[in-house]
Amino acid sequence: MNTVVVFLYTLFVAVVSLSPGTGSSIDPWDKLAHFGTYGIFTVLVWGITGYGRRFIVACLCIVLYGGIIEITQSFLPGRVMSGYDFLANTLGVVIAGSWLWRRVAIRRAGVIRAEHRN
Repeated sequence: MNTVVVFLYTLFVAVVSLSPGTGSSIDPWDKLAHFGTYGIFTVLVWGITGYGRRFIVACLCIVLYGGIIEITQSFLPGRVMSGYDFLANTLGVVIAGSWLWRRVAIRRAGVIRAEHRN
């Protein structure tokens, strides 16, 4: 089920990112949307890979996907490639991934009790 959700989300990101646009935007809300979209992407992928090397590789693939989307936009009418969008995408992946990684590392160290223990 998680794999299907990630696949559908991947398609959603492609459709929204590659549909005709109005050109470049340096609006902070646009960058926040990029950050959030790729942060959610990272959380969804965590559900498949969990803690470990597979998650790190998956995060690198998400960043690469964002880069490919940005490059592809440069060939579409009404779209432009934006380094700022790529930066926001990458920061979404890095911050969400770091937060998830740290939560597990702390739990493994026994600092945070498991949520289901009472």
